[in-house]
Amino acid sequence: MFGKLVFVCMVHYIFASEGFPRFEKGYEIYSAQEGESLVVLCLAEGDPPPDYIWHDPSINKLLPDPLQRVFTARSSNASLLIFNRTIQNDSGPYTCSAENTHGMVSKVIQINILPNPGNNETDNVTDTVFNVEIKKVTESTVRFNVSVPSNVSFIEVKYAEKLNSSNIMRTTWKVGDIYEVRDLVPSGNYTFEFSASEEVIRLSKVILLPDQPEVILRTIYDGTVRIEWDRKFEDFRRGTIDFHSLSYT
Repeated sequence: MFGKLVFVCMVHYIFASEGFPRFEKGYEIYSAQEGESLVVLCLAEGDPPPDYIWHDPSINKLLPDPLQRVFTARSSNASLLIFNRTIQNDSGPYTCSAENTHGMVSKVIQINILPNPGNNETDNVTDTVFNVEIKKVTESTVRFNVSVPSNVSFIEVKYAEKLNSSNIMRTTWKVGDIYEVRDLVPSGNYTFEFSASEEVIRLSKVILLPDQPEVILRTIYDGTVRIEWDRKFEDFRRGTIDFHSLSYT
């Protein structure tokens, strides 16, 4: 009985090892001239065939969104990392991870973007990269931090509330403006799309604060009031616990 149990475990281990994802090649290096397109291949074997996840040098997950300058795509049993147009700041170590039911394995791919020999302007090498980050969210506004290259004067923005995606709003910002979208719907679930210098950045599932959250008075103890509020929006929940001190006269 004991020997049979060991045999079964060994067979299971052998089959699991054979199905574990593995790369044919280890560390790789890709090079391209600045301004060129670049396609990077990531291929792993495994049973079942693995899914792939890419991360850039800043450990940001790269998405299969062809509207982005850099995006991922599935090709047969492999994954592609596609640069529509390379810039010098694309240089660095990228990570490709392959995962199936047996586990995950990762490899590093170094990407080197070489300066364009026909470009004598050094400003382009260190110029700012187009980037958008959320700075502040209220019940009716969203404020952004926006960085743009020096040759950009305007930023085009379009946005829509997901529950009514046919109602797309548009606006244009001048560089240096306060980058804020106003008059939004409380608890709204918005998607924003920014265009500048032929690049597009999309931010999805931006959830606004609720206008009138559900407030629960939890406790009053020794001059401190403990209040809990939360609001559910589809599968998203936003909540917090506030403490307020009472003063007596």
